[in-house]
Amino acid sequence: MVILGIARATVDETGNCTITPSSDAMRAHLRRVWFGSALEQASLASASLAIQSLAIVAADPARRNQLQNARVSALTLFPQHWRLPPDYGPVAGLLFDQLEPLLLMIIHAVHATQHPGTPPFDHRHAAQKGITQVYEHVHRIQTQLPVVDRLFDFSGGGLVLGTRNLASGAIETAEKLAEIKLGTNWHGKATSDAQKAYLVNRLKRCAHIEVLDFELLQHHTKDNAVEVDVDFFIRDHVHSQIYGVQLKHLKKRSHSGLLGWLSLLREPSSGLGNLVRQLENLVLLARDDEKSRACLISNGLTPAECDRIIPVGLHNVGSMDMWSLQNGILLYDMHTFVNLMAGRAAVEIGMLDGQIINRPAAAREGPPPSPHDPDSAIDAYIADPLFQHLSRFDTAARVRRQACNGALTVVAHGLGL
Repeated sequence: MVILGIARATVDETGNCTITPSSDAMRAHLRRVWFGSALEQASLASASLAIQSLAIVAADPARRNQLQNARVSALTLFPQHWRLPPDYGPVAGLLFDQLEPLLLMIIHAVHATQHPGTPPFDHRHAAQKGITQVYEHVHRIQTQLPVVDRLFDFSGGGLVLGTRNLASGAIETAEKLAEIKLGTNWHGKATSDAQKAYLVNRLKRCAHIEVLDFELLQHHTKDNAVEVDVDFFIRDHVHSQIYGVQLKHLKKRSHSGLLGWLSLLREPSSGLGNLVRQLENLVLLARDDEKSRACLISNGLTPAECDRIIPVGLHNVGSMDMWSLQNGILLYDMHTFVNLMAGRAAVEIGMLDGQIINRPAAAREGPPPSPHDPDSAIDAYIADPLFQHLSRFDTAARVRRQACNGALTVVAHGLGL
């Protein structure tokens, strides 16, 4: 954190060390980091609850009328995590023949934890339900993981619930099933195209949003010399802002927290590092490159808008949300950004006549948050009664941790360490 410039270490004449945020700007950045982490943890808790609720409803004949909605709520956790539509694109081919069998195994294991004596889910259960192949894939996936990372553990010749968080374990197992079904490079062009269509369709439902669906690429620059990749542009008539958007669909990493963010950002040629570099180029090209400006203007931007484009990277890393980086670059989780653009109206997912449907929930009261100002967006969330449980997300700013080694003391204050 010191090397990144986030923290400052000072050593006094006795050798004691104090580590604090390096500036007010870094305090603000840490606040955004903590909120993104809190929001992601809340999302995982909600996802785990949806799976547990399905297990309860499925085991209770008196609740059969609730089963369909409970099933859809649990099943759509996977496309929600991938920021992909549930009804077309790559996930549509996985949903019922791979992921629903996985859910059947999970709810059996959850039920077994609530009712001791329930036999583990084994080959016999899989054969009865016609999901033997998926069962064998899941069994093999678990054997390749350390015990602490397993969604399922092994007992009595079958699968029982492991110690891993229910939602994150289910999502990682689903990721492995997707690789088996679609190939290790399934996070490719087909996925990106489906993701863009899903995102653009959601944005177009907002009356105050205008989507300018054209790309700005390297061949649109003078001498084709500067690498840039913008997927589309957004004009927000409420806040009078123009955004240049690049989508980045990232595979799940083995690291989380700060190490996970570093692994995504530190390599200029891949992941979010590449995204940030290309968005930096967008700002310069829109202002100074005649060929790029001509492309932007011919596709509907005004010269004044070219000078004030806000570059936004939208990704699927839930804990890296509402970030503000150099040159005005914003990093947002895709769901968060779309919800903010829509006035932070949530998306309800249900089923009608056997078909999965998405519909916007009722808009929140009060002024709409401003996506170009992440801090105002955070304030809008924590002012909402539905998110009061996150109101103390920045407690780490007031926490002091101290370690002593003989006469020497090391103190970390306001860093959450």
